[in-house]
This record gives sequence, C-alpha cells and structure tokens, in this order.
Amino acid sequence: MSPKMNADLERMISQAIEEDCPNGDVLLKRVISTDSISTGKAVAKGNYVISGMEVAKAVYYYVDENIRFNAFVKDGDPVKKGKVLFTVKGSTRSYSLPSGPYLI
Repeated sequence: MSPKMNADLERMISQAIEEDCPNGDVLLKRVISTDSISTGKAVAKGNYVISGMEVAKAVYYYVDENIRFNAFVKDGDPVKKGKVLFTVKGSTRSYSLPSGPYLI
C-alpha cells in the first residue's frame, strides 16, 4: 500500500522523473519484460546519518504503488558502511528506474 504523499513532494518527484526520463527508461523497456519481478537493496557506501527515507519510499511508490518497500533504518539513525538501508521488491522495471538516478 502506498503512503499518502503531500502535493509538493509528489510534484517534486514528478518533475525530477519527467526531466530525466520523459519517455520512461527506454533501455528498461527494451531489455526487461513486463512480468519480471526482482528484489533489490540499498546499502550504505560509507558511515552516515540517515535522512530522506520517507522521500525514498515516496519515489518508489510514485513509480509503482504495488512495490514493496522495507526500511531497516529511519531518519536520524547513524549507520556504518555496508548497512542495508532498505529493500524493494516488485516489477523490475519499476524498481530499476528510481534506483539509478534518484536514490542510490
């Protein structure tokens, strides 16, 4: 189930995706079948204090409201390099789009 998104956040996500991928990701459309399901994870590349988890979740749900997003940290949590921050499961096309330019 997708989180309720405020209008400003939804507009910001929409503009970012439209600017970078106005026709969607052409490569994904050509090489990944529509029924392909995948699981992915975001891993900390260094030692950080987490910020923006709700935005990350909103981006994935904006792209596909059926995606499963599991966060293992919350804003303000300190994390060490290698910590899994969240996982996503769903349409490979859906989760691949935000994983590239927007989040990871």
